[in-house]
Amino acid sequence: MTEPPATGVPEDAAALHIEARRLANAGDLTGAENLLNRARQCAASMDDLGRIEGTLAYIEVERGQVSEGLARCEAALERVGRGTMAHALLAGQLGTIQFVRGETVPAITLFTRALEVLTGEERSNILLNRGAAYMSVAAYEKARRDFEEGARGPNVIAAAQNAHNLGYLHLLRGQLVAALRWMDRARPELAGLGLSVTATLDIDRSEVLDAAGLRGEAVALLRDVAARLRGSGLWRLQADVDLHLARQLGNEEALEAAERAVRLNRQHGNAVDADEARAVVLLARCRSTRPPTAHSLERLADRLEQAGRRHTAAALRMRAAGLRGTSPRLPGEEEPLTVRLLAGEVAAEVALRAGDTDAALSAASAAIDELDRWQRGIGSLELQSVSRRLGARVIRLGQQAALLSGDAQHLLTWSERARELVARVPATRPPEELADLLADLRRLGPDGDPAERLQLVTQIRQGRWLAAAELPADAPVTVQAVRERSAGARAGRYVTLMEIEGRLIALTLGDREDILDLGAWGEMDQLLGGLSADLTMAAQLAAPVVRAALQERIEGLDKILARALQGAGSLTITAPAVMARMPWGQLPSTVGVPVTVPTSASAWLRQTDAGPIRSVGVVVGPGTRTGSAEADLVRQGWHTVTVGERCDDAQTLASDVDLLHVSAHGQDREAHPLFASLQLADGDLFGHDVELFGRVPPVVILSACGAAGGSLGMARAWLHAGARSVVAAPADIAETAALDRFGQLHGLLARGSSPAEAVANAFGGEALDCAVQCYGAG
Repeated sequence: MTEPPATGVPEDAAALHIEARRLANAGDLTGAENLLNRARQCAASMDDLGRIEGTLAYIEVERGQVSEGLARCEAALERVGRGTMAHALLAGQLGTIQFVRGETVPAITLFTRALEVLTGEERSNILLNRGAAYMSVAAYEKARRDFEEGARGPNVIAAAQNAHNLGYLHLLRGQLVAALRWMDRARPELAGLGLSVTATLDIDRSEVLDAAGLRGEAVALLRDVAARLRGSGLWRLQADVDLHLARQLGNEEALEAAERAVRLNRQHGNAVDADEARAVVLLARCRSTRPPTAHSLERLADRLEQAGRRHTAAALRMRAAGLRGTSPRLPGEEEPLTVRLLAGEVAAEVALRAGDTDAALSAASAAIDELDRWQRGIGSLELQSVSRRLGARVIRLGQQAALLSGDAQHLLTWSERARELVARVPATRPPEELADLLADLRRLGPDGDPAERLQLVTQIRQGRWLAAAELPADAPVTVQAVRERSAGARAGRYVTLMEIEGRLIALTLGDREDILDLGAWGEMDQLLGGLSADLTMAAQLAAPVVRAALQERIEGLDKILARALQGAGSLTITAPAVMARMPWGQLPSTVGVPVTVPTSASAWLRQTDAGPIRSVGVVVGPGTRTGSAEADLVRQGWHTVTVGERCDDAQTLASDVDLLHVSAHGQDREAHPLFASLQLADGDLFGHDVELFGRVPPVVILSACGAAGGSLGMARAWLHAGARSVVAAPADIAETAALDRFGQLHGLLARGSSPAEAVANAFGGEALDCAVQCYGAG
């Protein structure tokens, strides 16, 4: 939350005061103090003197001289009459000091007294502070009214600060997209202000990033703020950064940061925020092998509740209930999403310890329903995907309870709950203005100025975050629906794989129905560790030793998975994200078997039967050894084919054809998957570009290195945009080896094979150097 700065050129007492506040906001407390002492000498009115004394008091508090600051403010307040401008200004400043000390209720009283007199910019500033105080005690409606009035004020800076805090209020209410919009709207007016303001903006933005699930970026931003604050003397902001780091890191470093926040707040007389930081320490220890006592949690909760910090107090009481073996109270609608998820987590843990799987499933389901409702307002594929982290612990508990129940329907439901948090597709398109930013990024190219490239990437990602959408409400996936869909294929089998409590678990439905424990997850994890590198080496080097190493790894994977896969006439497989680069079609157990890899069973069931392929397009990028030859082979298979080479050609063809084949070099972007790209004649075609297409073909074939891109690469972008099936490789491919196989693929498709059938026959167990898979509906 922000505090009011000011700017100006020093000329008289008022101008000196304005410049002093600018220096204070920039972190130059000594310079500000010098100017204020000069201003005291030439103050011409009690109003000017009240402003000067109030700011001097605030500087003393920022330096840790809390008693001196309070005494100065109180003494000045006694010298002026109530109802005067000077009294109102000093009451507002004294309220600010008390709020900083954690004394929220008396601070609100003083802010209210000041607002009886203040108008204009100074009223907006006090509305900002009172709204922040209301927000800290969860009086959200009162805070909203203050911020909205302040945002309509005459001063641009004060209005922007109130708008920023409106964004923070939306964040606390779980309205992530609205939070981003308000904060982004306010930032241009505030970004040029001093360190104390910009640091606060970034601390608040880190909370938005963390709420979205982008914890790594949130932590990186906080570390940057901490570096900027080092040596500034702004202890309150330094403590705030440490508190946020403690909440977001979740390791030993988090505990160290929390203890620093405890010390800083205690040293400067802020017992309430010291207790907030202490709560982070105790809540983290609740998940350790040496948790705190329930009594210690309840004592701290009592103190925080008395100070108005009821959300933190509620979290502590929930954990205390769990330690006592009782279910926590049900949280109210006004509680933050994190508190509501914690209630489900604790209740599920208590039920599992008591052996009550039904109660555990019910508690976990109610918590994930909360996350699901929150997620429906997000149109960004990236934010949907990473937001799964928020419910990861509850998902694990739900899956554990489902496995213990021995019920296939429960296990399928919890497999889907995990996948649908990241795979559900919103009925929305990104903002159109992103097309211009993507064009700029394309013109800049991979070798362009790194700073400019980073700025464009950031603008595109954040613009995409703001695309709100109403997500479809799917009916729960049933075992019977999966069974019936599998029966439509030859001896079809649906297999979903999960890691539950350190074990690899498979649920099989269709021609064979079973719950299988395939062994310790660690063995699978070890084999997956070098898989991507082995696939890449096999594509780049034809040496027998390289192929043998990959073959040995694949046989090891197959040995683990064989019981779930063997004997099926066709396979539909969903698996954890860490298995996204699996070459399913190259496993000994699946040779010659059509394999489909959908994002989820829900997405697979939503797809209707494929229609006939009547029109085909090819886009060939520059620098490929076999691109032209591939285009010729496609022509041989289909006779009438339209060929292009530019990004515009890709968009035009995508809107017209039933099948689009792209032969180009591909670039994966693990950190930001929708920046996975295909290199065409006029630059990169990004995953973000694909989402802007008005229509995409039912079938897309990507002859490109690494185009599947793990769980969020180019294949995912095409599927997200509406493609029914995407044929792509999860790693590099050997272009020459792939050439004939793509020719076979098109011949099979032209004769009526489904994409999954065509891939099984054209790319089988021998295609280790071009392990193409079928993603989507098959």
